[in-house]
Amino acid sequence: MPIAVVWSNLNDPMFVASAAAGVESVEPIDETQYRVIAFLGVGSISLRFTLHVQLHDVVPLAGLRMSVQGAAPGSAMRVEAGATLSSSNVGVTRLSWTVASDVHGKIVSIGARMLQGTMRRRIEMFWTQFSANCVAAYALASAAREGTGSAERSPA
Repeated sequence: MPIAVVWSNLNDPMFVASAAAGVESVEPIDETQYRVIAFLGVGSISLRFTLHVQLHDVVPLAGLRMSVQGAAPGSAMRVEAGATLSSSNVGVTRLSWTVASDVHGKIVSIGARMLQGTMRRRIEMFWTQFSANCVAAYALASAAREGTGSAERSPA
């Protein structure tokens, strides 16, 4: 898949949110800031976080960094993430990512080990789903273009 397609999806807050479990809403503030409402559950506790997402160090078609800060009743979180894109000469795009997170409060009280495992799984599930969504969207767009092209060539 072309790097421009993956980059476009990575910069579309609704597309990104569609890959993230627990996201209830995304409200753009400007081109690099968003307000997100999301649920994070561990064990028997599920909290509704209000998050502020800020994109920075944006290098078009190459990568970006993201800072996320948020709070829920009795808990707070901070996440720093980065995504880097690279392209091969055969049209394959590689997305590499890093994430560091820190969560405090009520949600941590149920057990740090359980929280770490849950966060790791959710992050891995997000990138797996993001990739699948990219492939599906690209396939649909390609099929639509091919369908439009063949319709234009067919006799009336």
